[in-house]
Amino acid sequence: MTFQRQLILLVTGLVVASVLAVSGVLAWHTRSAMLAKATSDGEMVVGVLARSAALTTGLPREAEALVAEQMLAQALLTAQLVAVADAAKIPPRVLADRLRSVTDASAVKDIAVSDNRGRGIIHTSPGADPVLGAEEDGPGSLGDLLRRNGASVEQPMRRRDGDGKPVKTVAVSGIDRPRIVRVTADATRLADLAGRLGLERLVDSVLGTGGIEAVWLLNTDLRTVAHGARLPSGESAPLLETAEVETLRSALADRAARSVLLPRKVAVAAPVMDGQGAVTGAVLVRLGTSAAGHAARVQVMTGVLAAILLGALGWFTAKAFARRQMAPVNRLLEAAAAVEAGRFIPFVLDDAAARTDELGELARVFRTMAREAEAREERLDAALQVTGAELEDTRERLRAAQDRVEHDARIAQEMQLSLLPRAFPAYEDHQVFGALAPALGVAGDFFDVFDLDERRLALVMGDVAGHGIASAAFMTVARTILQEVAPSSPSPGAVLTTLNGRLCDQNPVGMVIALFYGVYDRVTGELRYANADHVAACRITAGGIVDRLPVGMAPPLGSAAGQLYGEDRIRLEPEDTLVLHTDGLVKARNPAGEPFGEERLMASLTAGATAADVQVSRIFDTVAAFTGGTPLSDDVSCMVLHRLPVSEVVEGAPLEDTEA
Repeated sequence: MTFQRQLILLVTGLVVASVLAVSGVLAWHTRSAMLAKATSDGEMVVGVLARSAALTTGLPREAEALVAEQMLAQALLTAQLVAVADAAKIPPRVLADRLRSVTDASAVKDIAVSDNRGRGIIHTSPGADPVLGAEEDGPGSLGDLLRRNGASVEQPMRRRDGDGKPVKTVAVSGIDRPRIVRVTADATRLADLAGRLGLERLVDSVLGTGGIEAVWLLNTDLRTVAHGARLPSGESAPLLETAEVETLRSALADRAARSVLLPRKVAVAAPVMDGQGAVTGAVLVRLGTSAAGHAARVQVMTGVLAAILLGALGWFTAKAFARRQMAPVNRLLEAAAAVEAGRFIPFVLDDAAARTDELGELARVFRTMAREAEAREERLDAALQVTGAELEDTRERLRAAQDRVEHDARIAQEMQLSLLPRAFPAYEDHQVFGALAPALGVAGDFFDVFDLDERRLALVMGDVAGHGIASAAFMTVARTILQEVAPSSPSPGAVLTTLNGRLCDQNPVGMVIALFYGVYDRVTGELRYANADHVAACRITAGGIVDRLPVGMAPPLGSAAGQLYGEDRIRLEPEDTLVLHTDGLVKARNPAGEPFGEERLMASLTAGATAADVQVSRIFDTVAAFTGGTPLSDDVSCMVLHRLPVSEVVEGAPLEDTEA
């Protein structure tokens, strides 16, 4: 991405991010302010509703009490009238007609008078004579009026049987004798007043105002007295949530308004107190917060639209600004490409160099550097031509020297290979075969096999430390000395002791050689051998058992003057095979860096009547397949002796040692 595009995206992104951030903050503040206002309005409504509830429950009771006082006076006047009429011997029928004229002209609907047993003898309502107090007894009942002179009973407003009209009843005891005087008045206006001032009407009056969704009026036990809710069609009445119940309890305990914010709504609770300050209940108002959420969403959408518009404006503004600011940079890029192509023209940067800002300074510096670079390039071209001629001459001399080295290496390799056995005679009692694979053309490994006499055969496997011509030369010296001293002693240990002394005397560079030297008796199959820090030989029995020959701990030849070397001996049975090899065989690695190892070597050895050359070829083929063309890190040598079963061979005793 170009710098110009990055600058445009940066400016546009900053503008859009700033607008969105401001819109988000404003939306959050708007929502918070509207929630705070809803809570405040709810507290105000709850306070008014609590005071209104106290008044609403008190006014109907006070109005009913005033009516009851008037009806008590009417009942007492009626009792006096009945006593006077009774003293004047006025018939009950006449008195009933007089009283009926009163009920017809007033709100009193019925006046009834009983005898001393509570049976009605005078009544203004049509129908049979009523029974007053016959089924009521006890203190405060109509039946109690027959036993107490001057007593009165007020009954609460009720619905009359038959027509269901609201009535109010007050009764008093007789003046001159035990009787009941009952006055029943029409209470329709009281019922209308209670309906207009009732709690349900109060709840309905506040629903739907100021976002109020539901109202509860409860007693001190949090039992619902009145409830109203603004609900969509088909929904059931809402229930108080746990948080709202806890808020009500807190309001009752603290005697103050409390609020709680719930998902998509806010609830406000307050206690209801009477005129004496006693808590008589509680009120809870639930207000919706959808308006706050809607306002916040509108604010966010407005911010998004503003961000889009300002982002587009910022894009075009930044693009124009970036194009103007990047013009000198583009000039510099073109000049740099021209310098690289070798066709720079200095005056193309005149416009950019005329600027007074940092880009102008950069253009002036670049123009100076370009001129210096052109001059330096001319000098370098001249120097390169001279140096190229010198390098070509040096390359020719190196090529000639390399050819001489490769020629000498080929001669050295041919000379080394000529020292190794090339032909292995065929014997009736055994087979011998060996091969060598050098790591660097000229190897430090060597092997040899030669006759010591008619019965004894010398077996040699050596490994000079290191590679190349120096190791091959040291190997040649060791082989020459060994062939010189080997016939003089039948003891392999004595031969290695003599060879070590000679090598220590003729070893100015401190080279060492690991060597296995064995003397094999063709008649008895006995093998006497000595080992100077060389890999132990392997024996494969006719039964297929593969193991290593035991060896002692002895240092390599040429490392310690005066070192004495011991020897061991084994017997090779017919069809037994002896395998000698250097450590380069187990160190050979595949492309993954994994060594050939001891286990793979043992698995590649074949038991039984296998020819020596076949055994060696199989071992080298197995190693080559494992390495997969990976260059050898060390020389690899291998030699195999296989004893054949010859029935004519006469078993004899081992040869006597000629030296102690």
